[in-house]
Amino acid sequence: MEEYLDILDENGKAMGKSASREEVHSRGLWHKTAQVLLMNNKDEIFIHRRAKNKKYYPGLWDVYFGGHVLSSETSQQALIREVQEEINLDLKKEDFQFLFDIKKADIQNGGSFINNDFAQVYLVKKDFDLTDLILQAEEIEEVKFISLAKLQEIVNAGGQNFIPREHEYELLFKALKVNRQN
Repeated sequence: MEEYLDILDENGKAMGKSASREEVHSRGLWHKTAQVLLMNNKDEIFIHRRAKNKKYYPGLWDVYFGGHVLSSETSQQALIREVQEEINLDLKKEDFQFLFDIKKADIQNGGSFINNDFAQVYLVKKDFDLTDLILQAEEIEEVKFISLAKLQEIVNAGGQNFIPREHEYELLFKALKVNRQN
């Protein structure tokens, strides 16, 4: 089944149109995505290595789960769907804590994959056992927990083997610091 995404203008306003996921990325149309950071109650971050066949940052580690917000879907609905598909973990709308919005423009694969999106970023704090997860092989190769301090150390050292998100990591660390103080 082909996925359709709502088209946004460069300010994030809905244009009242939709396009296929393929068209969105070939033409560089603005669209919505959603990302969720999963943490356990020990403040460890659940990370995953993207499958090597992915068009977008293959084989790199990522701190977020998520993806495209389909037409007629909310960000939370998209995240519930994506997390269920990718790791077989059930989330509920009330699990999500909004962290921040980010506008991203990125070109991959020699210009054949243009990703212009507005992402809503959320946090879910939930304890779960890695052995209970079922990984979607075409999406994810490996998963593990790392401490927030270890993630900051990796990012400060250049983030080798992680998706490059320099500005986004700054926003994330700031949001998590505020979250811990509340």
